[in-house]
Amino acid sequence: MNIGDESVLRRLSTEAGIPTAMVERAWQDMRFEERLRQNLRAAAQIGLRGTPTFIIGRQVIAGAVPYAQIQRAARLAAAEG
Repeated sequence: MNIGDESVLRRLSTEAGIPTAMVERAWQDMRFEERLRQNLRAAAQIGLRGTPTFIIGRQVIAGAVPYAQIQRAARLAAAEG
């Protein structure tokens, strides 16, 4: 699935129950594009290149991982405070 493809994103937003009018507003509002650029710059500054990437506590988990791995990271982060 290519999430860089507009038709894929539109289909996913429909499946997720996001109102079409909201998607259209977001698609045309340059603030959303600027926010995306800011996020991409911030990710690049800390060396993140994959999707998905989860930052949980002090751990960086890149890629599609089993749910159990995310749970372990969350427990560890909670224990570390």
